[in-house]
Amino acid sequence: MPVIFSDMARFVLQLIILASLCVHAPCVASEYIEDDEGKQRNDSVYVIAAEKALSDHVLTEKNLKDSIVHYHRLLGVEPKNKYHLERLGKHQTACKLIEDAFLTYTRLIGIDANHPEACLFLGYFHYARGKKLLDKEDANYKKITNPRKMEYAAYQNKIKQILEGEYATASTYLQKVSIKHRPKIVDTILKNILHRISYPNPLRK
Repeated sequence: MPVIFSDMARFVLQLIILASLCVHAPCVASEYIEDDEGKQRNDSVYVIAAEKALSDHVLTEKNLKDSIVHYHRLLGVEPKNKYHLERLGKHQTACKLIEDAFLTYTRLIGIDANHPEACLFLGYFHYARGKKLLDKEDANYKKITNPRKMEYAAYQNKIKQILEGEYATASTYLQKVSIKHRPKIVDTILKNILHRISYPNPLRK
């Protein structure tokens, strides 16, 4: 559903921006990717160079894309490196590659089930997707002037599936983030989820 995903992607980005999770530092320029002989630099050398570049506070699309390419190379050598996966996910998010970031953070959560950055992103992602689906079902139901019992039952069933799927998953991820390190918007999202679960069908027959 490309249209829904496009809307959802924007919503995910808004949530991440509100939570100050977007990368506000630069990424690695292409000169850090290969040496003069065209060979890939040693991983540890690259990371040192990358961190130096990240301290300059210059963010460009080219640098982001270069960084994404190189983190993929590093992960080819160390596929379970949590640091590389976290940086890759952040840079993909900064490039608005939300679907790619989703896959990266899913890999990261498979290695560390309680990783805070991964839990936050995946929580935002599933909440955004669930909200868009709920809004769509609510809007479709509102179009029915005189809904019959069968139509209301179908609406209830769709809402139930979304709440037990996307919203429940979002809640699980977000509650893993410690309250001390939790952005304020997380508490708002959790309240919204609880409210909708408590009142799943606001559009009564």
